[in-house]
Amino acid sequence: MSDIQSPSLPSLPSIDVINQRLPLIFPMDTEHRSQIIGKMAVRTIFVMFYIGAIEGRNEWFQPAHVLNMDDARASRTNEESRRSWAKRREFSSDRSLHKWYADTTKESVRKQVILFGLIPLGAAVKIDLGQENEPRYALAHDFSILFDQDLSGEELTRKISEWQRSHLTRAALGATALRGSDSGTRLKVKIPNHQIISEMKLPPGKSSLIIKEVIEKFSENFLHEPHVIAISTSEAPFQPIDDQVIQILNLDFSSVVQKKILPDIILWDKYLDHGRSENLLIFIEVVASTGSMIQERKENIMAFLRTREYNAKVAFGTAFLSRTDEAYNKKNIAEISWGSFVWFAAEPTNIVILNQMDAENNKKLSDLIF
Repeated sequence: MSDIQSPSLPSLPSIDVINQRLPLIFPMDTEHRSQIIGKMAVRTIFVMFYIGAIEGRNEWFQPAHVLNMDDARASRTNEESRRSWAKRREFSSDRSLHKWYADTTKESVRKQVILFGLIPLGAAVKIDLGQENEPRYALAHDFSILFDQDLSGEELTRKISEWQRSHLTRAALGATALRGSDSGTRLKVKIPNHQIISEMKLPPGKSSLIIKEVIEKFSENFLHEPHVIAISTSEAPFQPIDDQVIQILNLDFSSVVQKKILPDIILWDKYLDHGRSENLLIFIEVVASTGSMIQERKENIMAFLRTREYNAKVAFGTAFLSRTDEAYNKKNIAEISWGSFVWFAAEPTNIVILNQMDAENNKKLSDLIF
């Protein structure tokens, strides 16, 4: 590696500034967020600034730079101290009792913070120098600008938004936009019944936000001629929306409302299949915290439909805000019924189908995907 001295070292943001800005840069629905806004990420980014490991410069960071850092050295911010640490290549003799991390933490810095966290988002860059212990990482230049301590207020917000639009995934941006639209006031939702758009208001909250997206976005993307039959909110456990369709389908829900087997949204789709009129009844459970479309609920709904002699097609689904939302967790995923679908409001044109097949009628992967 060249011994040519880099230009003057970049301004060094404080650990507090880095700690404050990371959660602003990486919003709640960013993948691996906990790994890139936590203490280890804060310290890693601080040390990258400390040694001047910024894209376009002639300095590169290796995990040992942060593992062997301590509070005393971090406080020595003059040019000579910083350059000395940047040029350090061997740390085996450094036995400081106050070093930030044990040597066994190296892979956590390298993989969790850098390789799986910052690099996929374009916040850091990598160079392969051919030797495992050679410095090989640096902060991306446009990312480093976001920690300029002279930036504040609207200008800081604008710079962060510009970076996010260029680097965050569509799902993360979508979920962030949805969360931002939840202002704590009642939500206006457009109801597409009988090809006529009407409006109603839902109580504030994440459940209502997902209900609104199911009605407006899921219906538009996945149904032919959607009708909203009924919804459930925190204010009204069961609220009929289209009494005309309920009567046509002979679906008197009064006998099951109190049993609480009905999900948050009931939709109906009317369409033509090879010239023949078809109907599809859709039951969707909205998950803001708990409550997936479980097998028991699905079976109870089907039992009710048999009592009403309903013989048309039926579909069951679970709707989440996003794949990175806290509600999309191990418990809720494990409970989702086979033979249903999963939909995410942050990625409204995508859908996950949980196909259920028996051994005799099992299809090959090539038949399912292509």
